[in-house]
Amino acid sequence: GNLTESRARNRALELAEIQNGQKILEVAVGTGLAFYEIVKRNPDGTNIGIDISAGMLEKAQKRLG
Repeated sequence: GNLTESRARNRALELAEIQNGQKILEVAVGTGLAFYEIVKRNPDGTNIGIDISAGMLEKAQKRLG
């Protein structure tokens, strides 16, 4: 469920060792849950999120504000 997905997402973000100022590409950004955390951890870097679904990208954009 959502708790398992949340734990997996958090673990993946830990393993990525994101540092501010990096260039990051997330493929299959979906609704942007992980991408939101990436942007928070890398505010001065370049963050690019792509997805084949325009609907998913729209949801991700709304999440980011």
